[in-house]
Amino acid sequence: MKSEYELIHPEWLVFVDEVGSNNSQAKDSTVGRQTYLCTKDGHPQQRAATKDCHFTALGFTAASGDPIMCAIIFAAKNMKQEWVLGFNPFVKWIGDESNVNENIGYGKAMPGGPEVMYRGKCVPCFCCN
Repeated sequence: MKSEYELIHPEWLVFVDEVGSNNSQAKDSTVGRQTYLCTKDGHPQQRAATKDCHFTALGFTAASGDPIMCAIIFAAKNMKQEWVLGFNPFVKWIGDESNVNENIGYGKAMPGGPEVMYRGKCVPCFCCN
């Protein structure tokens, strides 16, 4: 219904959208109908996560339409650092396996969650369990 009130500061009104999912790909075998080739005696296989890892993602948006922040809640007792940092398999790893610090940041193997520029300030992704 039409309102008699006029919103003069839409950047102060916040909406949040909640989406939940699971990282397990155990039951995703038919998604995409992709065909793979292998030897006559072989079985085509791809590595995939099969352990349940439930999470909830919250997207915060101002009434002006500008994104404000992303929050991710993991269903776990303890949170692992790699969950917060993420992993981009398409970026080359710098150094050996123990060289984690040089691989953290935007455009690197462990880019972290999405950051948002809102009203001139950088708001990092909030992660908790």
